[in-house]
Amino acid sequence: MEENKSIITTTVKSDKPIGSYENGEYLFWKVFNNKYLLNFIIYKIQTSEWEYYQDHYQIHAENRWKFKDVFSFDWLIINQQFPLLKNKIENNDFILFDKKS
Repeated sequence: MEENKSIITTTVKSDKPIGSYENGEYLFWKVFNNKYLLNFIIYKIQTSEWEYYQDHYQIHAENRWKFKDVFSFDWLIINQQFPLLKNKIENNDFILFDKKS
């Protein structure tokens, strides 16, 4: 057990400063190769809507939607959410077409 512990610490230990490019890339690949973290990050990206606000005080919980909750074709077109529309079509997600759209 003691042998494995020293192997882990020598593998993780780096002589480079924390902000160096090589260390950042090393940490990126550690996260990318960790299935739990990668799936968690992808889940968060998929269930979040990206909005851009001029004033950061406009951001609050009541004006946020999850991607899976956006299904109105009319809303997607009016708000120019073409990448999201493309994604929904490719994944065969539900899209609501009404008389307005």
